[in-house]
Amino acid sequence: MQRHISLTFLGGDARSRAMATRLASLGARVTAYGLFEGDTPPNVKVASTVQEALGECHAVILPMPAFDGEGRLFCSMTHNTAPITGKWLFEHVDPGVPVYGGRLSQDMLALARERGITVCDYAEMEEVQIRNAVPTVEGALCLAMQSLDVTLWGARVAVLGYGRIGALLAQRLQELGAHTTVAARKVRDVARIEVAGHRALHIRDEASLLPLTAGFDVIFNTVPYRILTPSLMAAMPKETLMIELASSPGGWDRGAPMSCRALYAPGLPAKHTPKTAGNILADCLWPLLKEVTSL
Repeated sequence: MQRHISLTFLGGDARSRAMATRLASLGARVTAYGLFEGDTPPNVKVASTVQEALGECHAVILPMPAFDGEGRLFCSMTHNTAPITGKWLFEHVDPGVPVYGGRLSQDMLALARERGITVCDYAEMEEVQIRNAVPTVEGALCLAMQSLDVTLWGARVAVLGYGRIGALLAQRLQELGAHTTVAARKVRDVARIEVAGHRALHIRDEASLLPLTAGFDVIFNTVPYRILTPSLMAAMPKETLMIELASSPGGWDRGAPMSCRALYAPGLPAKHTPKTAGNILADCLWPLLKEVTSL
């Protein structure tokens, strides 16, 4: 037997709104604080205080990222909310109520453990990462098309990294007719890149990346560490467009001198396609949320 699912959303952005709307359409009763103003979707109630929002719920859902650098709840959709710190939140959530949030810091996870609260960082869920590659890649292609003075068809393009995003991005670029080079460290990935029909660049050291300075139209980075040294960035032709897709610290030092153009675009799903991004999170969390209320 299964009880009705009552969820509390605290803070968030357009992606969180889409997520709440999707879960409500699946049958959950959603109470939100700091997320909706004016008209709300069916099965969504707006709380006037955090205490009211927490009330009696089966799970609390936080945004992605859940908190800013000062430990305050991320809340971009309304301006009439009281600041909420992670410390305050975890002190007021019932220890029996699980909390779901994205990109939770180790400090926040430690606070939750101290209170005996079960926390799930949905940004780390494999199914979320796989599905999020689609809106990330589409957003990256959109940025490139808007910023280049040539078509991607026939362009010289490099992709750094061959994980979920890098592999899908290389495939889409190939379908668009780009001449695609993909850089990777692992010999296994180099083989996969070549079999997929791309030119492979095996990353061994700084010298192995020098071909990137040979005049690519656009270079996408998907590797979340400093793969490009300041000397490599300084050697990039001014015509090359660099697009950063990786999370912090990114593929190069943003403060390093460079002559080329650079766009910093982590978090594309929430920025470019928040409805799709929210639906992805809702659909991935729904099975877990149903388990919370099963008897």
